[in-house]
Amino acid sequence: MGSCYMIVSMTLLGAKHNPGMKERLGEVTIAFFFIYYFCYGTSFAKVPWVFNSEINSLGWRTRGAAAATATNWMGGFIVTQFTKTGVDNLNWGFFLLFAGFCYSYFPIVYFLYPETARRTLEDMDQIFIQNPGLIVCRVPELTQRERPQTLITLEQKRVEKAEVAHVTHVD
Repeated sequence: MGSCYMIVSMTLLGAKHNPGMKERLGEVTIAFFFIYYFCYGTSFAKVPWVFNSEINSLGWRTRGAAAATATNWMGGFIVTQFTKTGVDNLNWGFFLLFAGFCYSYFPIVYFLYPETARRTLEDMDQIFIQNPGLIVCRVPELTQRERPQTLITLEQKRVEKAEVAHVTHVD
């Protein structure tokens, strides 16, 4: 996604120095905006909504959703308010700012976001209880795609405990 903004910056710079290619480079710029929005819409656009509900406990889920919504609206407001001024003052360089934001999320996601696929809410509770640290890339349980065996064992114990506690009355 950051590459799309890099290409947009380069085409806008090229149009500035080569007026004969301005229309063609404008078409390339528009195409890469569409490519960016397609890539963003099929990948990171869902993160504030899905990831938030997967890592927060039931008690914190509404607070997390509120924070995600507020951040989404604030980000949209900032982009809307400052893009025209940024483009007017920085020209093509303004899109390098967006490219930088996109590229900055590679290490953020790698180091800070635990894997939530194939994990239950109880699994996520155990993950945060057992691993209170901020950096997740060093802990294989937090980054592996398959559900860790320790979490499967804990769930089996919870189920067995619930079955033992459940007593039916038979006449």
